[in-house]
Amino acid sequence: MTRPLEVCFVLPSLAVGGAERVIVNLANGLLAAGHAPRLLLTDAEGPLRAGLAAGVPVTALARRSVRAALPRVIRHVRHRPPDVILSTHTHVNLALSAARGLLPRETRLVLREPTHAPLELEGRSTSAIRRAQHALYRRADLLLASSRVLGEDLRSLTNAHVELLMNPVDIAGLRREVTDAQHHPSEGPHEGRRFVAAGRLTRQKAVEDLLTAFACGAGDDDRLTVFGDGPEREPLMRAIERLSLTGRVVMAGVRDDHWAALASADRFVLASRREGMPNVVLESLALGTPVVATTDLEMLEELARMAPDGAVDLVERSQLSSAIAETVRRDVTAVPGPSLLPEEFALHAVAQRLIALLVSLRET
Repeated sequence: MTRPLEVCFVLPSLAVGGAERVIVNLANGLLAAGHAPRLLLTDAEGPLRAGLAAGVPVTALARRSVRAALPRVIRHVRHRPPDVILSTHTHVNLALSAARGLLPRETRLVLREPTHAPLELEGRSTSAIRRAQHALYRRADLLLASSRVLGEDLRSLTNAHVELLMNPVDIAGLRREVTDAQHHPSEGPHEGRRFVAAGRLTRQKAVEDLLTAFACGAGDDDRLTVFGDGPEREPLMRAIERLSLTGRVVMAGVRDDHWAALASADRFVLASRREGMPNVVLESLALGTPVVATTDLEMLEELARMAPDGAVDLVERSQLSSAIAETVRRDVTAVPGPSLLPEEFALHAVAQRLIALLVSLRET
């Protein structure tokens, strides 16, 4: 075996989020394969810390923002240079790229870009972000993209070295989380179909479009449970009342037990306008739940081809209500159902792919 890789992951926190969950899974996968991951956080708190393997060291920098923490990040990695620094939030990627000349020369900088053409980031416009990416990302040794669509965009934007790395899913661990899928407390007993959505409640997620489609396409006995929180919660509550969906739609917030509802749903529904590679889609498939999403999400086209027939249904936004109406009720006597997720997304497969990329990078 080659010398174990020392990989320092830089993150703001371990709050609930797709990018954070990816890093936790990658760190756990590297550790299980005999390597030496460590996490460098501006804030060590967050619910996802519970999912981090005990053998992964965590250093908290006790700063409110990445910009304020950057001098401490530089001191930390200069004191103990890792083989690789890996970050996954756009604002962190830009900060580390800008500081590339202050990082250890022998340390490789790897940036994982989480979102395809983000609508906004901390109040800055997409065009400003893309100009910064064009100017700075070429300083990195490697860019990681979670889909071919995002990879092609990054190559055209930066002329940098870009590789595809699927989002890792701990399929076995996820399925162990499901204990009582048929009787989730937020839903209650009923005879209709069960739909689930999840994500931060922002305009980008277009949950109001989903509510409108549900109002048009669902039956009176059907139920929709929306997991997540965010700035659009109150407008969405008003939309539920306006669309006469009170009692049929549950805004469940952020819950630790949402896997059970996801596993027992007839369908997971995603109405987002933009995404990177949505983890919740992959997790739904791993739990045997089919997915319907809009054709706005080009990155899901390849997943739809890789997955079993009918596992991922992509429809025009105007046809979302029809897709809801045509959803067939699943037999959920055995929960979770057989996994629908292609093996390429399994944690062990993604970890081995990352290891191969990083070992090759270290040796160049």
